[in-house]
Amino acid sequence: ATMPMIHLATNAAVPADFETRVINVATSKYVMKVRLTDIMAAALNKPRETILVQVTANARMMHAATPGPCAHVWLKSMGHLDGHSNNIYAQKITTLINEMTGVPKNKTVIEFYDLHGDYIGFNGATVAVGMRGGQ
Repeated sequence: ATMPMIHLATNAAVPADFETRVINVATSKYVMKVRLTDIMAAALNKPRETILVQVTANARMMHAATPGPCAHVWLKSMGHLDGHSNNIYAQKITTLINEMTGVPKNKTVIEFYDLHGDYIGFNGATVAVGMRGGQ
């Protein structure tokens, strides 16, 4: 498993009962996590079970020296990242964030990182060691 990771940080408001609603009700924030996982799995051609999604809401942040909604996204993957593909991912991610949080497209910044298995740890070993089948 090559574990793509996506982290969304936004200063968009989240309801006080967000954690409870995630468990009991399909809120817009919960749906966003599922949709983001599905988009990443399809785009990166990786099983959705390997996708790590982290959402940091109500982050203290500002973009372009102006207050208001903004988002910062880090997309990390072993492979499947290149100039052409990253542009497609940027369009999909930016549109999804805009639809689900109201963050304007021109206030969303995305960073792409092509990772090497020697720099990712999972299940007690680096991914590179795990892919070779031993410690």
